[in-house]
Amino acid sequence: MLYIETKSTDPQYNLAFEEYVLTTVGSQQNCFMLWQNDNAIIVGRHQNTVEEINLSYVSENNIRVVRRLTGGGAVYHDLGNLNFSFITGVSEHADLDFAKFLAPIISLLKSLGVNAEFTGRNDVVVDGKKVSGNSQYIHRNRLLHHGTLLLSSNLNKIASALKVQENKYVSKSTKSVRSRVANISDFLENSLSMEQFKELILAKINEIEPIEYWNPSDEALNEIQKLTDCKYATWDWNFGKSPKYSINKKQRIEGVGSISLSMEVVGGAIEKMAFSGDYLGSGDSDEFSREMIGCSLEPKELKERLAQIDLKKYFAGIKADEMLDLILM
Repeated sequence: MLYIETKSTDPQYNLAFEEYVLTTVGSQQNCFMLWQNDNAIIVGRHQNTVEEINLSYVSENNIRVVRRLTGGGAVYHDLGNLNFSFITGVSEHADLDFAKFLAPIISLLKSLGVNAEFTGRNDVVVDGKKVSGNSQYIHRNRLLHHGTLLLSSNLNKIASALKVQENKYVSKSTKSVRSRVANISDFLENSLSMEQFKELILAKINEIEPIEYWNPSDEALNEIQKLTDCKYATWDWNFGKSPKYSINKKQRIEGVGSISLSMEVVGGAIEKMAFSGDYLGSGDSDEFSREMIGCSLEPKELKERLAQIDLKKYFAGIKADEMLDLILM
């Protein structure tokens, strides 16, 4: 089995690296990866990104949001969390088997005195609290299984970053199920550094199948960077790929009044938009809505569109940034 490290904590780069291994290196050989992302939310392939995150908190705390290949729910990653990936051969029509890949992880945790067990569809729990979430994806005849291991994550940040106002968004996307989570370190008799934890995991995997270190060529690194730039670093992949959804929100803006916004979004762009409230304006806000149809919710494009419109004609006293926040936040 090839052991591969990304040598990065950039979530966009790491997910591109993982996909590259799956589709190239891992197309012929079994692979195992250990990697970490710093300050990031990783959303599932089928999720509506804006439903899963506290956008204002994410923006204020410079948390990067990236969509992954696999399904499942949104998770917060920091340097107290360790990600692991298995890439192996499988039939294209095989059923997803989580227990097989989690067995060595659970065995290691038990050897450390942690009473870990596999439960539900894809979780590892200790005393009813989730310490590892897992997901899988099949590409042709190769299977990617990856998961998290919460060793010493900032649990308060997890709760804040993934907290979303209920009933604000309506869609048919896959919703995250918020679980009670805990750090593995809370159950350890002796403290364990992240490096020590990684070494123990590698030793356990090596017992099952001898590992061989793999170092990417310059050509491979260039391809990974291209994939990062054209996919995982783009707004279209991370936000625009969200399923069709509706937004309903109400906000009171000082000096403007109360504004209710209803909006339908398809492919990351505004399809329908309507306003109501006690705001004043010489123009009809329906006219403003028509001017916004087709505009992407990518912040830069949205800001440019708003700059072309006389907002105060429709909403007396409003500033462009306030309208931007109303639409996005």
